[in-house]
Amino acid sequence: MVTETVNLRVWNQDFRKLAVVQGEIGTRELTIEIQDAARTAMELSGYAARLYITEAGGRKIFTDCTISGNKITASVPMMTTPGDPKAQIVLTKGDDVLKVTGIVFDVRPSDLEGAMDTSDDWSVLTAMIGEVNTATEAANNAAGAANTAAALAGEKAGAANTAATNANTAASGANQAKSQAEAAATRAEQKSDEANTAAANANTAASTANQAAANAETAADTAQTVADTVQQKLDNGEFIGPPGPQGKKGNPGEDFRVLGYYDTLALLQAAVPSPTAGDVYGVGTSAPYTIYIFDAVGGTWVDNGTIQGPQGETGADGAPGPNEVSTNTETNITGLLKGNGANVSAAEAGTDFATAGIADSGGSASTGYWVKYDDGTMICYKRTTIMPNAQTAMGDFYRSDYISLGDFPAAFTTLTYIQPEIWYANYSTLYMWCTAVYGPSTTSAGSVAVISNSKFSSLVEVMYTAIGRWK
Repeated sequence: MVTETVNLRVWNQDFRKLAVVQGEIGTRELTIEIQDAARTAMELSGYAARLYITEAGGRKIFTDCTISGNKITASVPMMTTPGDPKAQIVLTKGDDVLKVTGIVFDVRPSDLEGAMDTSDDWSVLTAMIGEVNTATEAANNAAGAANTAAALAGEKAGAANTAATNANTAASGANQAKSQAEAAATRAEQKSDEANTAAANANTAASTANQAAANAETAADTAQTVADTVQQKLDNGEFIGPPGPQGKKGNPGEDFRVLGYYDTLALLQAAVPSPTAGDVYGVGTSAPYTIYIFDAVGGTWVDNGTIQGPQGETGADGAPGPNEVSTNTETNITGLLKGNGANVSAAEAGTDFATAGIADSGGSASTGYWVKYDDGTMICYKRTTIMPNAQTAMGDFYRSDYISLGDFPAAFTTLTYIQPEIWYANYSTLYMWCTAVYGPSTTSAGSVAVISNSKFSSLVEVMYTAIGRWK
């Protein structure tokens, strides 16, 4: 039994061609391993397997296979028609059926009609030579008997004539045997000539193959020499020409422009029924407006949150107002100052500003920090590093998916305000900002997306400040 091992992949299988000979049976065996897309062997426990083959003439045959571990063993059935039949492994488990292709048989013809056993020619020749020797010996014996009979003249004449007749018969048989032997010798000589011719052809073919191998080796040496020469010229810079002229300046890109503002998304959709890709509108009754950008691929307006620019520098102190209280104030002031928006109207004696004392505070860099005040106010703040992947096009800009900012370091009873901002980004030509927080709650800071003027995927730092009440 001759065994061949084949690995078949369930996905993206290349066909493996296996040569067999017409009329073979019970002599070839396949060991098959079924693999998934990652070339991992498939678990075959509980499966039954069959090998199906459709011959070139349309004849369909199959054979049951055995399964051991993750290996399928199949005996190759006899195929009667030369050609290239494809095979298929069918695995069944209950109602599940898996069919795996990947094997093509090359059935080569086997035409043995009219074959001649040369060994029979030699055996016939040997037998005939033996018959000739036997006949010759018999003739010699008969001749001797004839001479003896002749010497006995008279009484033995009849016996002599009979012996002579027998001798002639034996000689005739010997001549016939000789002719047959000569014919067998002629056939043997023909076979010898054919064998010599085949040997000469084989020697010629071997010589041609050796010459072809020598030519291929010479060509390989030449190709390597050329490759070495080209590489040397590349290393020496011989293929680098002078720089070409500077190309024309390209047209300037379009600015990020808000085309208009609407109170609601419904009003925007009604007013702009046929938007184009990248159209930008603000939605809301007051700033900060929610930015909507039309996505032509999805055919919908995409909420990109509010856009907040980087924090500006602190301005210079303004000039003192007319009622500024300073070290130059000549009037003694006691109590709580009251004003009408322009002037100090009175000083209420015995009254002072209420102190907003801190009731508690805590937190860490990993969770964020919180401060609770006596009046019920609580402030939470945190600086965290996120990894946005800004790949979604929005006109001339790109947006990342929403990324969670995690839970607050302490839970609010009421959340009234939360503001995120890009804290740090180490880029010279890359500009980015974050959207407003999406989906915050009394316990969670929600999620933000990062918007940039170009595609990027890198670490950035985001800081948020949240204000609400803890009691």
